[in-house]
Amino acid sequence: MGQFDNVKFRHVMPDGYAGDGEDYQTKDLRFDMDMAYYEVDSSGRLIRTASDIGQPLGDVRFHYTLTIDAPAHTYALAFADGLLRTIHCFQTDRTVPFHAAT
Repeated sequence: MGQFDNVKFRHVMPDGYAGDGEDYQTKDLRFDMDMAYYEVDSSGRLIRTASDIGQPLGDVRFHYTLTIDAPAHTYALAFADGLLRTIHCFQTDRTVPFHAAT
């Protein structure tokens, strides 16, 4: 049995996948035994929205690559200086820049 965090990301991916309202899963954000919920907001910031062990909520200021999964879909979200910069689709081996909603 694996533990993972949930990531909400309402964005059409490079392969056309839109998530169908489901959250993605990741093991890249593990902190102790915390099971947390995150959202990538429309400006490209990673926001912690819930935490099992009381981690601070709000902007995580993420500066790494976050791999997220949905059934038959895997993506790498590259963050720098707290903002999402690119989305890599493993199914198509395509990387595209993230454009914040205006």
